[in-house]
Amino acid sequence: MASSREQVPRDIRLVDADTLVGLRRKGESIGLSGRWSSDQLADLLPRSILFPIRVILINNATAPVSYAPLKGSCYRCLVATPSQDGTYSQFQIDLDSVDFETLELMSSQDLLKLTHFLLESVKIEGVELS
Repeated sequence: MASSREQVPRDIRLVDADTLVGLRRKGESIGLSGRWSSDQLADLLPRSILFPIRVILINNATAPVSYAPLKGSCYRCLVATPSQDGTYSQFQIDLDSVDFETLELMSSQDLLKLTHFLLESVKIEGVELS
C-alpha cells in the first residue's frame, strides 16, 4: 500500500465498457465498493465509446487488508457516462491504483473537447456562450 502522503493523480484516463466491467468484477471479488455491480454495468454501458475516468480520492481505508493481490492503493474513481438526453452522469468505482495506471491517458485534444462540452452545459446568468 502507498503512504498516507500519496497525491491523488490529476490525469484523466479513458476506459471502454468491457474493461470497466472486468475491473468491476475484480473489485467485487475482493470487496472494493462501487455504485453498480459488474452485471449492471454490462447492461447499462454502451460498447462503442470510451469513458473518462479520474481519481477523486485515495481510499485505502476501505481496501480489504487481507487481499494480497491489491498491488497499489485503492483509488476511488469517478466515471462519466453519456445519458440518452445528451448529458453526462457520473458514478463511483474503487480500483487498484495499478489497474488505473494501465488505462489510456486522455489526450489533450479529447480533454479540450470534454471541457467545451461541460462548459456549454453550465448556465451562467447574464452570459451566453456560443
